[in-house]
Amino acid sequence: MQRKTSAAMCLAGALFACGTTQAADIDQAGADKLKASLTHYLPKDLLDTGFLSVKPATGRYEIVTDIMKLLAGKLPPETTVTGLKPFTVFATPAEKDLWKVEGDGNFDVTAGYKIADAPATMRYIISNYSYTGLFDPAIAYMRNGTFTASGLKLSTTGGTEQIDARFGGMNYVVSSTDAAGGALDFTGSGTLSDFYEKVVSPNTPPVEISADSIAFDATVKGAMLREIRDLVFFVLDNMKHKDLTDAQQQELKAKALAALPFASSIDENIRLNNLNVATAQARFGVKTFDYGLNLSGAGDAMRFGVSMKAADPILPAGLVPSVYASLVPQQTEVSFSMADMKIGEFLRKFLEKADFNKKEPISDAEGAELVKLIFPDGKVAMTFDRIAARAPTYDVEMSGKLTSALENTKQVSMTATVIARNFDATIAAIQEAAKADPQLNQVSFGLMMAKGFAKDDGGGKQRWEVEVREDGSVDINGQQVKGPDTLDEEPEALGTEEPDALGTPEDSDEPATDAQPETEQQQPE
Repeated sequence: MQRKTSAAMCLAGALFACGTTQAADIDQAGADKLKASLTHYLPKDLLDTGFLSVKPATGRYEIVTDIMKLLAGKLPPETTVTGLKPFTVFATPAEKDLWKVEGDGNFDVTAGYKIADAPATMRYIISNYSYTGLFDPAIAYMRNGTFTASGLKLSTTGGTEQIDARFGGMNYVVSSTDAAGGALDFTGSGTLSDFYEKVVSPNTPPVEISADSIAFDATVKGAMLREIRDLVFFVLDNMKHKDLTDAQQQELKAKALAALPFASSIDENIRLNNLNVATAQARFGVKTFDYGLNLSGAGDAMRFGVSMKAADPILPAGLVPSVYASLVPQQTEVSFSMADMKIGEFLRKFLEKADFNKKEPISDAEGAELVKLIFPDGKVAMTFDRIAARAPTYDVEMSGKLTSALENTKQVSMTATVIARNFDATIAAIQEAAKADPQLNQVSFGLMMAKGFAKDDGGGKQRWEVEVREDGSVDINGQQVKGPDTLDEEPEALGTEEPDALGTPEDSDEPATDAQPETEQQQPE
């Protein structure tokens, strides 16, 4: 498995460490040198399969990879692979020690195998694909590139689950610029069109998922790709060793430390248009669904954030009674984050304590202590940046923070700000709907009580500032609505021993006969 990983990494890296080759003419000597650089980290038994060949072509090198030669004799019993043809990459020397890489083709591979002694197959098809870009050996990555594909299909038969998935087309563009300290900033964007997936399981009805298109973009700033490259190559170069020497372990840790924090920020956004989920009973969907991920802050001040938005839901006819139709949110949003996490300190201490010759580099106890470094004050805080819902009868949003002790999840506090727009209209709409469904009278009464605690925020808005303290007390707009929780007076909670069967504490020196029943000590006069 390790050798297959090594091969994949080297092939994905394509032309690393071969910047000097391009200065020479396109000839067999240059092809041999390029092949040597591509296969430098691979074990000899893989090289002897002849899976990789490099030869000079007109103004460029032709690199052919035959994966079937790698798989020969190494597939598990009763496993077959058909249709996997050699694929070709063309590499042309470019300016500034870069290589222009390009290729195209198609893909139609079928794998046969067994699941629980039952035959199964998987087929993967790409009707056609093409790519072109500039590869930088110094970072073992593409400086820029354009990738396109069409007719992508994946299907499985047999086994416990059958899947049929497809995309009409895909395109992706990536570019980069130099950043401070030798780091790089990357941006990428792309689309997938006509997505469809059907899943059939033995004990559940078929489920179909589809989307007209999926758009995505990502930005990575301050990527330490040179240091990451050095770390990856060091690992690949030493995978042949059963154990690392002390010097090798120290070099590994030094390279890992040099690569920290890997990147200063990562932003990712995905939008699904006309997302639908259908079963035999019903069809659900939304016009748009957005997902966002953010990682920022270098090492010891890391912020992790997630956001999700949905707009214009599609519900089966008759699922929601007409009296409740105006209560279905047309727009919803949830975004939350965790900030000031000392991930850098955690990783540095992990590398300091780790022994990579062991199956588990650190013990469970050490791991538990290291986690505490991420939250040095012993508390985990989650910020709700925005939670919002909008419907014809209401428009409400909330923001706040929830804090809990790392070692005592019952020790919780919270602050929240709730804002409702056109709140009087919301109450009126609920009261009107209650004429058809009297149960809504309770909702109307609850909303009117909530308004009694609200502050007028102007423009038809109502505001509630909510604070929940660790002692259980609750304030709304500065007015206490719940007092502190009473202490649990069980013997253990009070720091005493449970009495034994005779009614005497196990560790007590007092004789049992001195203890009088409470009912005898408090006789009425």
